[in-house]
Amino acid sequence: MAGGLVAAGGLRTPSARAQTPQQEGQPPAPGFTFDDLVGVARELAAQGYAPPPDDLPPALRELSDDQYRAIRFQPERALWLEEKLPFQVQFFHRGGIYPRRVKINIIDGANVYELGFSSQLFTYEVEGLDVGRIPPEIGFGGFRLHFPLNRPDVFDEVAAFRGANSFHGVGRGQVFGTSARAIAIDTALSKPEEFPVLKEFWIEKPQPSANALQILGLLDGPSLAGAYRFVIRPGDATVFETEARLFARRDIERIGYAPLTSMFAWNEMQRPLPQVDDYRPEVHDADGLMINASTGEWMWRPLTNPRTMRLSPFPAETSPNGFGLLQRDRAFGSYQDLLSLYQMRASAWVEPLENWGEGAIQLAEFPTDQPKFDNIVAYWTPDESMAEGEERAVRYRLNFALDLPGRPPAGRVIATRTTPGPGAGWRRYLVEFNGGRLGELGADAEIEAVVTASEGRVIDPLTQHNRFENTWRAVFDFDPEEAQQAELRMYLQSGDDILTETWICPWPT
Repeated sequence: MAGGLVAAGGLRTPSARAQTPQQEGQPPAPGFTFDDLVGVARELAAQGYAPPPDDLPPALRELSDDQYRAIRFQPERALWLEEKLPFQVQFFHRGGIYPRRVKINIIDGANVYELGFSSQLFTYEVEGLDVGRIPPEIGFGGFRLHFPLNRPDVFDEVAAFRGANSFHGVGRGQVFGTSARAIAIDTALSKPEEFPVLKEFWIEKPQPSANALQILGLLDGPSLAGAYRFVIRPGDATVFETEARLFARRDIERIGYAPLTSMFAWNEMQRPLPQVDDYRPEVHDADGLMINASTGEWMWRPLTNPRTMRLSPFPAETSPNGFGLLQRDRAFGSYQDLLSLYQMRASAWVEPLENWGEGAIQLAEFPTDQPKFDNIVAYWTPDESMAEGEERAVRYRLNFALDLPGRPPAGRVIATRTTPGPGAGWRRYLVEFNGGRLGELGADAEIEAVVTASEGRVIDPLTQHNRFENTWRAVFDFDPEEAQQAELRMYLQSGDDILTETWICPWPT
């Protein structure tokens, strides 16, 4: 087989199913389809959950992050490289924080086969690791897709699935930032969160003219099993058309659709913790949660690194038009990091392709002093919990891009800053807006900051034109009075004309 990869036996396929007659010049009907996978997931959910075997040799399980990164797939062995197809596939090794085995199958027309692992596909620069003792049955830890995204002669990494239920993508001119997960189970509850695993994949071989790649994934966990279909289209925004069928093994208190995960450590609103000594002004993969409600309202919630876990719900009568974790600050000077390139991190934006019913977007923020770990989760949770034996279907579009598709037409928040206010316990907020009609208004325009608080008291809101950057700044003081926590909301308007999205911020940050 091309690239030195080998087929392995033991794959269950519906080989007895009659193939649809093909037209002349058309590829044969696929030997494994999403409907087939739905049947596998339904059957799996009817069985008791079997945890994955702990079969990773200690030498691989105990790898440090640096040691794991020293095991590299050989690019010249990429799947489909020799066939000069528009997509190539490379593979991840198991080890370290990626101990789980991921079974990988290829759909090549009517033929379906499992890819077999070989240590000859990798280079090992790990001192003391006996490569000859790595058994072939350990399998892969995941895979990544390559496509000529930025140049026609270079295959860039555009998507990756590795070792759990998480995956990510990247569009043109970007680096990986916010990630996605297949599903969230009991996130931010008093009991432990559950992490189902995408444990098996079927990658459909593309045609020579293809601009998209289809991947099927089998999800398995104690509470549910699921069938996933991803159709991935690389471009300025790399888009994952996503469809899932979920089958509950037991009652699920909180299920989260289209979960996104990201890292937020600090920015201009929230400086590093005293014990963190770092030269960088800001460190984050995303700096805010963006919501386009079904009513058409656009909302921006700056992210925080809280002292204790914070869960912020955004209820709605019906599912939103979209939501996502966005990196808005694209200035290198805000980060000063030549290696991490935070200003180029891809944002993630979810667009439901059907009505998900009543529910809420949940934003969970966890404290962290180590920027290498994701501490932000956002997802949609329906009001109705999922019952044992219940089946659900979910469809949505997931965009990885520098900016979200259909950018809000109104002005938007570009910075949130805070400082102590003049009264005891007060806090002063300075929020910068630009875009929309704001740039067309003169410095003498009458613009009002409409500010409300769920608790406490808002004092003397005013607006100022920033002539140096042609932006508008809203300033107000907040007195919490007896409140322990509060939610602040604000937008700018001129007369009856609303000029901006709605800024939403928790107190205390």
